[in-house]
Amino acid sequence: MSDLTAAQRDKLVSDLKNVIHDAETSAGFFTAASLSLAGTADGAIEIENCYSQAANDQGLSYSGAVSFAPGALLTWGANASVKVRNNVLSAPGGYSVRLPAGTANNAAWNVSGNCIPAGSLSIGSTDYATVALFEAAHSAAVGNIDSDPLVTADGRPLPGSPLLTSGADLGYLRDIRGYQSKGHIGAYGRARLAIR
Repeated sequence: MSDLTAAQRDKLVSDLKNVIHDAETSAGFFTAASLSLAGTADGAIEIENCYSQAANDQGLSYSGAVSFAPGALLTWGANASVKVRNNVLSAPGGYSVRLPAGTANNAAWNVSGNCIPAGSLSIGSTDYATVALFEAAHSAAVGNIDSDPLVTADGRPLPGSPLLTSGADLGYLRDIRGYQSKGHIGAYGRARLAIR
């Protein structure tokens, strides 16, 4: 994104849906950090039904599965919105979700229905040890879980996985295989649903 013109960046719209990311990278899955972006973004970012196992192999402070690092040169305009919904987000050695300072209780920064390990959440420079504490500090963070996702090595839910029924209701969506599913977390929904 660092090659965007100011006009393109100001109208930034990014959708990441049904993506599987399982790699050791320096910056994680989706990171807006001072090293990569500068200016004002005034568009929408939606990260939904993704599976990210984004290890922080270099110990960078801005790394994470979804990370907006404190002190980043990127600022957010009045029309900016970020929706992080129904994802499996894990960043061993980094943050699974890190929101910028000043976004607590801002409805435009929606973090809901995700499976996120405890101890990997932050708003600004404040870290939260549990999902419950993170949700208490941010009213637009609801319905997140920190359970074992019960998945195969490639992110497919096993029988009994909470990912199949614990997501936010975004209506019927197609999962990564093209099946319609509702309320699932991650890239894979239930194999088949009867739609009436």
